Amino acid sequence: KLTDTFRDRVMFGLHDVDGQLVGFQGRANPTDTDGPKYLNTPDTAAFTKGAVLFGLAENAAALDNGAVIARAEGPLDALAITLAGEGHAVGVAPLGTALTDAQADLIATRSSSPAVLEATDTDPAGMAAAQKDYWKLTSRGLTPSRLVLLDTRDLERAVKDPAEALATDPDALRLALSVPELSPSLASALISQRIADDRDHLDMQSVPAIVSAAHDTARIITALPPTQWEEHIEVAAAQLPTPDAASLMATETLRASTPATAEYVYRDQDQAQAAQRVAEQGGPEATAVLDSLMDRLTRGRATREAERATSFAATADSEGFARRVDRLTERLTRDQDEQRPATGPRHDPQ
Repeated sequence: KLTDTFRDRVMFGLHDVDGQLVGFQGRANPTDTDGPKYLNTPDTAAFTKGAVLFGLAENAAALDNGAVIARAEGPLDALAITLAGEGHAVGVAPLGTALTDAQADLIATRSSSPAVLEATDTDPAGMAAAQKDYWKLTSRGLTPSRLVLLDTRDLERAVKDPAEALATDPDALRLALSVPELSPSLASALISQRIADDRDHLDMQSVPAIVSAAHDTARIITALPPTQWEEHIEVAAAQLPTPDAASLMATETLRASTPATAEYVYRDQDQAQAAQRVAEQGGPEATAVLDSLMDRLTRGRATREAERATSFAATADSEGFARRVDRLTERLTRDQDEQRPATGPRHDPQ
């Protein structure tokens, strides 16, 4: 008896970078809990699941016109992003696996700018996937941001994935995709998560915990271009319970940076080497290093802020849009405030 391998599944065609159909992926009926949720064509001479991204070849025209790539977990989420993106963003998804090096190469090759959106699920597994993606994407010169998923009609309700966001509040998803500047950097989310993971020890003013957190967050920061270090140093310093947080973060950031990166920042090899020596020694001298570093990094900050404001203003062309922006801003501001540590020991409610 012959049985269809993809029976009772929604089918998606899979295309290589040239647009050639090379395989299929089937999504199981939600009522079927016995088999795998997604099933791919077995690997062949033409198809390797780790080398194909759903949605990349299908949206070649939009990508050629400057659309931002948003990495999702599955094809339905990728389709939701593309539909809501309206040419501003397109969704792509690996085929039931973690993002591979080959797939990260595809994203880097097809991105028209360093910006890329991370749109994995908002549950712990999705955040863990985003953290793994961060290192793959930044090592290829990309600067990932975390796509904000929310229901503006009920800001307390968590939205799990882009498909759910499209179903519950499509306007909020369209807004987030049309103005990528609203999406917080993935680095900021990872910094906050790393500090939150050891909050108990940090609240007890444990010096080893503070130094360890600064060391780990500095690694996250130095994976980004030097022009983005300042704002992320500030994010980390604001959450570390020590008055010397800025100096500590300056020291750890320079320790984590490669000589080539330090030389890029200082534009002079001798200055770069001197700065790294000071960072290795630590102490108050690190504050002067930070001042010098920030002076070089902030020269283009006003220009960047003006460009963001212009982009945002060009999109805000209706009262309804403005109201949703206000509610979105309220949610983001509240989330940021909740991530900041209290001045004294924190006692979480049981």
